[in-house]
Amino acid sequence: MRLALLAGLALLAGAAAAEPPAAAPAAEGTALVEALEAAPLAVVGTIEQRHALDARGWRALVRVESALAGQAAGPAPVVIAWEELASARPPRFADGDRVLLALEPLSGSSLWKERFGDPKALLAARGVAQRGTAFLRDPSLGSLSVLRHYLSLPADLRGGPAGQRHLLSLAAQAERALAVSAARRLAELSGDAELTGEEARVVLRALVRAESDAELAAPLLSWIERGQPAGLAPVLDAALAQPAPAILVTARGLLGEGLPAEREKVLLASRSPDQRAAAAGVAGPEHAGRLADLLRNDPVPQVRVAALQRLARLEGPASLDTLLDAFDDEDAAVRNEAAEHTAAFGPDAVPRLREVATRWAWPASQTAVLALRLAKGPEARAALVELADGHADERVRTLAALALGRGIGHKD
Repeated sequence: MRLALLAGLALLAGAAAAEPPAAAPAAEGTALVEALEAAPLAVVGTIEQRHALDARGWRALVRVESALAGQAAGPAPVVIAWEELASARPPRFADGDRVLLALEPLSGSSLWKERFGDPKALLAARGVAQRGTAFLRDPSLGSLSVLRHYLSLPADLRGGPAGQRHLLSLAAQAERALAVSAARRLAELSGDAELTGEEARVVLRALVRAESDAELAAPLLSWIERGQPAGLAPVLDAALAQPAPAILVTARGLLGEGLPAEREKVLLASRSPDQRAAAAGVAGPEHAGRLADLLRNDPVPQVRVAALQRLARLEGPASLDTLLDAFDDEDAAVRNEAAEHTAAFGPDAVPRLREVATRWAWPASQTAVLALRLAKGPEARAALVELADGHADERVRTLAALALGRGIGHKD
């Protein structure tokens, strides 16, 4: 329903629909480390004799260069098979490709039996794990060396310091899909993490690499928050003594009691919007006033959004007045964020939302309608009915009707 409401806003604004993106090549798996740990056979090799078995099924040979797990049966190539469910893109493998593969027994379903015909050929073939996504194109020698050492560890040691060290190395320097996979595996480790000075610097490199890659950043930051790795704070403090990527600010804020007070004060006033936003996202309660000031006055929407999110988390419903002020923000992302957090305050916020929708000008009234829709509940619905039936502004009536899920002009 929220999508329908936003679609109504787009129609009112005369927005044009975007062209659908072209089909992308088959993506390398970002659960590759997990697949390699579970796979009975993991190999690096070159694709040969690829051909289609039918509209979706494909078969190829892999000339094995080395095995990382399990053993290939002699010098003969390994037969692999996989499905391509998206016909608009090219097959994921081509003759001559050098790939790392996590392989598993091929499904014995009737479809694969029909495709191979010969039961012995089907039994000898291997499927690409993780539904065809457990592969990496052109793996580097460095990545393969780290993976070999990691996979050679007994399973119970992979969750300890040795396994952590190898995963950190992959996250910092391996090919992107493998780095994301290693970071995700790292985030699953339990217990407190202890780092040597060199390991802490590897974490720093991994974080810097993840600065503009949310898929890599999220598990790294989750691991830091959960594991509270000893030895990391001094390295981050040294890095933040000079201009540094914003992700380092976020990481430091997740450790212990957060950013040191003086450093936090400096970062909240930084000339870098990224640093201000990161500092706002981890600011302590003593900086609530500064967060409110950033929300009202910072020229960068990214910073205002971060301040709003943190203020709502720190103060809850007590931040309602400040969040309502953001309903009139010039940036739609800030307004939508304010609507979501205000709606989360529940029925107690409905009277104020009705007031804003009734008395404030557009776009604050528009944002209040969105917040009422997100708030749900009988109180919010009653307010929307009132707005849909009697608001003086046709745009507000239209949006309220869309929020109620009824046709324009209809009355309950």
